[in-house]
Amino acid sequence: MIFGLETVLSGFLSLICISIAALGSIGVVDDKLIEVLLWSIRYEKVAAVRAEACNAVAVLGLRDERLLSVLQDRLVVETEELVKR
Repeated sequence: MIFGLETVLSGFLSLICISIAALGSIGVVDDKLIEVLLWSIRYEKVAAVRAEACNAVAVLGLRDERLLSVLQDRLVVETEELVKR
């Protein structure tokens, strides 16, 4: 069976979202996790991935100054309701 590019990308993006949600649920925070969340919130083109990164920050109760700054900046330019919630 040959999968189309759209199907593969959709599955890949779903995996990213699930992975970020799992990281938020595990509750272990280190600099690498913060860097992944920072990158996802700041640069990820897919709204669902950005939204999941924001959810992970909330679930973990992170108060890292870098994250808070990026979240504030993102809120100003964000156009997707999914992420704003």
